[in-house]
Amino acid sequence: MSLLMPHVPNQPMEGPLILTIVYKLPLLKTEKKAIRDKGWIFHDKKPDADNLVKMFQDTMGKLRFWQDDSQVVQLYITKLRHENCGIEVEIDHVQE
Repeated sequence: MSLLMPHVPNQPMEGPLILTIVYKLPLLKTEKKAIRDKGWIFHDKKPDADNLVKMFQDTMGKLRFWQDDSQVVQLYITKLRHENCGIEVEIDHVQE
């Protein structure tokens, strides 16, 4: 929550939104050299992507990024193990 707070808009976003989230979990110490050289691999284990998204959307809603979760009409989620851990988020308005 504290990492999101500096990015909260002055007013909650309105209208239909596109939410893109990339979870970059740490590479395992046991990763093959080819994966380490590449720097990332898709993460097909727990935690489940849908559980990660629900928690993140709820947090963004509490911080008033938008008026209601139902405004998210397109959702893109990627879950990786990556050499640079973190969460990337992009919110866009739908261009009608």
